[in-house]
Amino acid sequence: MANNRLPAYLEEKIKRKKYFNMPPKEKAKRLKEDLYRLSAYRIGNYKAGEGELLQRRGSMY
Repeated sequence: MANNRLPAYLEEKIKRKKYFNMPPKEKAKRLKEDLYRLSAYRIGNYKAGEGELLQRRGSMY
């Protein structure tokens, strides 16, 4: 199986950029959702949302 993971430094960069100006409660909620989504994606259970996930990742730059 191909490795679906972005390099760790990129993931960090995206996280920092994405959550920079959020209030702490919102930040925690979003991080949790994203973490769940990413781990499911890595395990391969997130087939239906693959396109959406990749799009969201790409649009952050």
